[in-house]
Amino acid sequence: MKRSVDKLGVLIKMIHFTYEARINDVLKKYDLTRSQCDIIIYLSRSEEDVTQRMIEKTFHISNPTVTGLLNRLESKGFIKRKISDKDARFKYIVLTEKARKLENEIINQLDENEESLFSLLNNEEQEMLKN
Repeated sequence: MKRSVDKLGVLIKMIHFTYEARINDVLKKYDLTRSQCDIIIYLSRSEEDVTQRMIEKTFHISNPTVTGLLNRLESKGFIKRKISDKDARFKYIVLTEKARKLENEIINQLDENEESLFSLLNNEEQEMLKN
């Protein structure tokens, strides 16, 4: 009988926790968490105005969770909520200059972390894992 730690699901979970811990450690110097960083990257790459509801749908997270993430990002000065010129019921989430200045540096840090984590896998193995 296989030990539970040899089960693929358990190993994937362990990889996930290690990956998240490493990323959160890197992001500490920016006063960000991985979840907050994901939202910043999403906002920076979006070609349209982004609402809170769009973030909920994209990341499959609840309204209260997104509200908390956005409140923290706003209090840290990374985002602003902007009322729509067309419809005052809509608020768009926009990056501040502070977030824009850090955006490339953060993305580079995340890329380096991922390269380090998967450096033992060749390109074919990485493609298999993605599939």
